[in-house]
Amino acid sequence: MRPVVFQIVGYKNSGKTTWMTEMVKYAAELGDHVACLKHHGDPSPLSQPEETVDSVKLHRCGAFITSVTGAGETQMLMNRELSLSQLIDWYAVLQPDMIFVEGFKHEGYPKAVILKNKNDVKLLELPNVQVVFTWDRELVTNLEIPVYHMDHWRASIEDIYSYIKRGKWQ
Repeated sequence: MRPVVFQIVGYKNSGKTTWMTEMVKYAAELGDHVACLKHHGDPSPLSQPEETVDSVKLHRCGAFITSVTGAGETQMLMNRELSLSQLIDWYAVLQPDMIFVEGFKHEGYPKAVILKNKNDVKLLELPNVQVVFTWDRELVTNLEIPVYHMDHWRASIEDIYSYIKRGKWQ
């Protein structure tokens, strides 16, 4: 069975990670195995683990992927960028119940959009927008999808979670 995939998109400092953190906590409390993917939209390289770690040493000397596992954890380091669909396929092997994706704006998975100001309204043109979270209700007045204010959406987390699990609003 494929995991449920749901995206959260918005511009920098809009509240995406805060939203995803709360949804992951809620889903995990209900017993769901949740996987998370985040797109690094900044052109600067990702931060790396300490150079003294053996897996990093092996990676630096030429291995394109290294892994270390033990004590109930696995860490991987790979110098290859993967597409969202490749990452989802890879995660699906681990059989999560749901995968929350932060970013990858133009992908077609069901998504929530966070609008912080009027310049963000163009995000409503993205594919498969299912719900909107906004810092200013005046930005969205005539939408046919659910709209939540960012200060109050946690009160409706049960409805939002249920939608994500079922793919439809009650």
